[in-house]
Amino acid sequence: MDDYSTRLAAEIAKASNEDNAAAMKKYLRHKFEFFGVKTPERKAIVREFVSEHGLPGTTDTIIALWHQPYRECHHTAIDLLDRMKRHYSPAYFVLCEQLITTHSWWDTVDALATRQVAALFKRYPEEGKEWIEKWRHSDNICCAALPCCINSNIATKQISSCLLL
Repeated sequence: MDDYSTRLAAEIAKASNEDNAAAMKKYLRHKFEFFGVKTPERKAIVREFVSEHGLPGTTDTIIALWHQPYRECHHTAIDLLDRMKRHYSPAYFVLCEQLITTHSWWDTVDALATRQVAALFKRYPEEGKEWIEKWRHSDNICCAALPCCINSNIATKQISSCLLL
């Protein structure tokens, strides 16, 4: 892990709650480990950390957080991506696909599709059409479902026209 992600994960870990962790693990069918930090508290920790340290300089931090076993780290990566949207380039389609196909489960796939992929599609519609076409024929169920998950009017119209081809 890079230094930024190590320090941020340590801040989240300080707020661990065993009872919450057990309930969260059960809710997601024991597929992931949890610190037991609920969303409002996690977001507050991220907000304070970013205000003190700024945003990460590269997507290496996102990938490092994603490779952690704790689900709060995965959601923290998504929180950081939300804050980095103005820096998006078409290369973020590759990153989103990597995140969607690693540690896949409904909670992160929905968040990535509706927030990151939809934003990318709006900003880069031509590249987006190519990615949607690729995902549409994917053997990965999470990628194949992406066109159905994106809830943006602009993206939906463009995706619909792509799907009708």
